Amino acid sequence: MNNVFIRNIIDYAGLFPPAQLPLTEAFSHFQNYHTGAHSALLGSFIAPVPQLESLVKILDLATPLPVSIITTSVEADSKLISASLNLAKDALQPSSFETKFRHEDNFQFVKSSLKGAHNIAPDAFVFFELGLSENWELELEEYLSLISGKPLAAFKLRCGGTQLPSPLEAAQAITTCSRLGIPMKFTAGLHHAVRSGKTHGFLNMFFAAIAAFELELSLDEVLLIIENEETETLKLNDHGIEWAGHQLTITQIDHARQHSVFSFGCCSFDEPIQDLIQLGWLNE
Repeated sequence: MNNVFIRNIIDYAGLFPPAQLPLTEAFSHFQNYHTGAHSALLGSFIAPVPQLESLVKILDLATPLPVSIITTSVEADSKLISASLNLAKDALQPSSFETKFRHEDNFQFVKSSLKGAHNIAPDAFVFFELGLSENWELELEEYLSLISGKPLAAFKLRCGGTQLPSPLEAAQAITTCSRLGIPMKFTAGLHHAVRSGKTHGFLNMFFAAIAAFELELSLDEVLLIIENEETETLKLNDHGIEWAGHQLTITQIDHARQHSVFSFGCCSFDEPIQDLIQLGWLNE
């Protein structure tokens, strides 16, 4: 059952801090994870536009690589992206694009981003990230309303680094996405399964988000899950997963993972795996 919850959950971001590995080393790690014992948890390889051409040169053209492309502007980078994809033939397969909202003309930016992505990879999602601010709750409503109801438009919540949201800010993002029907992913800071101190846990985030989408939890209920540091109340059973008094069925988990709560970017694949092994969710 737990495989439904964690399948393809980690997008490997070895090129980014704090790991910040050279491209050849990061790609080698990804290949090893892809053939390793826990390959079912592996999602896409995250790469910025400036490194796509170099990535193509070290690809095994016989093995398609799912890639999430980091871009400041899909429209502005479209020629560079298309050139790399043409060079790779079918070996480079964009699963998504990741970008950030701007503070001017975001309506047009969203429109051009979605159009540019569709022209390059018609089935790829575009994840829009919003930086933290003093007016976080208001800006969430304003910016997310721009992508609500738009096919393949989604939200990315940063959970670590200099942009560390409080549990309340994370809960506000999750409940806004669930209320507006906007799919989401997470990135940064989620090396560990369960929250500890000020460090967010990826199981907390995913359970909270799935429960928000599937059970329509309130802000306070989502907040309590994000803040939960007790693994004793996290229980796998024949029906699904129970935590903090909330039960998610296998069907609900599967539905949310396919349509609403996708993955998290992490520069380490091994650390999340080790935590899941310690929790008994995975074997060595």
